[in-house]
Amino acid sequence: MKSKNLKDIEIKELNPNGYFVLQDGELLELLKIRAIDLNSLSTEENEYIVLKWAKIHKLNAPDIKVVCMNFPCDTTRQQIFLERKMQNTKNEIHRETLSTYLEELRWLQQNDTTRNFYLMTFASSDEEMDNAVRRWKENLGIGKNGLLSEVDVTEKIEVYHNLLNKGILFQ
Repeated sequence: MKSKNLKDIEIKELNPNGYFVLQDGELLELLKIRAIDLNSLSTEENEYIVLKWAKIHKLNAPDIKVVCMNFPCDTTRQQIFLERKMQNTKNEIHRETLSTYLEELRWLQQNDTTRNFYLMTFASSDEEMDNAVRRWKENLGIGKNGLLSEVDVTEKIEVYHNLLNKGILFQ
């Protein structure tokens, strides 16, 4: 498999299995790497995570790229919740406290970003990609206790868009 630069990754379409089809016919899949605070883990837990990553690389894993991206911090749901709580409370002190939290959330949304890490993996066929993704999920784990999580189509498109448009400014 030839080396891929980000400038070489031109997506033609999204196939029915949810994989991106590149111009050269290869497939691309994104998995989100769950961020973990390694400083709060014990030495044994840190070693366990490193060994999990080392094991997957020894299993003849397909070509990968790890991509780090910053996205605007979205606190819309929390803001809606606090606004509803403020409308329903009769306690003025409680309302002032909620108002303070609401202003903090608005500031975060305007001034902070969320850093996400993605694993891009490449394959030649759907079957090869299915096997690769299954291997990643089995060895690194998926979900709350795993090191990976699924990426929905909307987020995949947003990640790809941001990869190609590095100079974009978030509104």
